[in-house]
Formats: sequence, structure tokens, C-alpha cells
Amino acid sequence: MGDRCAARGAWSALGLGAVALAAGGLAPAAEPETVYSFRTILAPRDAPAVGETRVVAQGWVSGGLFTERSGRLDRAVSSEEGGFILPEGQFLALARSRMLIGCTIDRVKIRAGRPHVCLADLDGDGRFEAWFPFFDEIVLFANTRKAPLAKMKPVAPVGLRPVDEAGLEEVIPEVGFEITPLKGRLEFCRTVKGQSDGYCTHAGPALDSSGQEATIRAFGAAFSYRRLGDRYEVKTIAPLRIQPYGAGS
Repeated sequence: MGDRCAARGAWSALGLGAVALAAGGLAPAAEPETVYSFRTILAPRDAPAVGETRVVAQGWVSGGLFTERSGRLDRAVSSEEGGFILPEGQFLALARSRMLIGCTIDRVKIRAGRPHVCLADLDGDGRFEAWFPFFDEIVLFANTRKAPLAKMKPVAPVGLRPVDEAGLEEVIPEVGFEITPLKGRLEFCRTVKGQSDGYCTHAGPALDSSGQEATIRAFGAAFSYRRLGDRYEVKTIAPLRIQPYGAGS
């Protein structure tokens, strides 16, 4: 009888031990939080060809700021509550995330202000069926955010047509960049509607101010140049190409 009681006590101890192990972290892991972020790419526009010479006062090269993946809506989508309509073909910056999230690369006026409008695919079927506002920056600042699942509002399902790099030529976003002489250096500066907004790296290579021909490299491009008073005569040796922000600088 004593042996049976001892055996039952041993099995009970084993059962309690198993419960303790599960509570201690060996139970199935919880679903990870959905996060998203954007990676900026530079897309030069009207860039000088190799061997082409220009006389410029400011930007040597300019273009748009995009994200590494982009798409267009296959039909219009709207939200009466949000007070917006995104037309068919609306260009979207696609986030890095395990959930499909696409945001307008330019800000949109809605009832709550002027954010980027973001669409989300909650059920993983490749179509958007929810939206949320994003008030931070899309390009240049690659902050990782938690997807605000509890705050997303429904929209009628809408699909996406991917846009490749060549398709970026057709898009002129509000936010762009220029590589321009600034305080004796060839600097990278952000532009808004074609005008610098004061965000510059202040870390570009120094320019030769003597008026003699010199060569300079920046963002994977190369130029020969000489100063002509308040202007520069610039010849392209290696053109600026589409690339991630910060690559080859």
C-alpha cells in the first residue's frame, strides 16, 4: 500500500513538473508582433550621360526618393470615415513587413490632418482591406514601427500592381533629392517640391575651388569639374544610378 502511494506521489510530482516547465517558457511561442519599416532608394531623373558636360549653379544630379518596392492600386479605394479617395493607379510605397503594407509616398489630406494613408492586407490574400494613417516620414528615416492593428479601419478589398525600377520614371514624388555644391562640399540634400528643405548630410567630399579641373566621387558616381566663378563646369565620368540611400557614398 505504501509503495502505491509513493508511486502516485511520484507521478503527481512529474505532472506538476511538466506544468511548471510549460509555464516557464517551453509552451508554444506567441505570435510575433507585426512590424514594418521602409528602405529608401534614390532614383535620379534627367541625369547627365557619360561624357556630357553641363554648367550648373546648383544641383549636379537630382531625382526622387522612393522605397525599394512599389505598386499601384488596381482600382480606386475610399473611406468615408477617413475622408479620402485614392484613385485607380495610386502609387504606393511598400513596407518591409511580414504583412503587406503600402502607403502613399506623398501625404494625403484627410479629416485627421495630412498623413500618408497606409493600406494593409490583414488576411494575407494579397489584397488590402484595411487602412491607417502614418504621420512620420516614409523616406530617408528607416524607423521600425509596430503595425497598429487595433486602430485599422476597413475598406473594400483592393489589389496591387507591382511597379519595377523602370516604372519609377513615370512618378514625380513631392520628396526628392539633389547632389549639389554647398559650403565647399558636394552634398546630398533632400528636396520638397523641387526645393531643398534644409536636410543635408554635411558629410560630402570637398570641392576644389582653385578653378583647375578636378575629379570627385559621390554616391557611386564620378564627375570631373572646374569652378567658374559662382558656377561649375561638370562632366559626368560615371553616372548616378538607382541605388539604396547611403550606398556608395
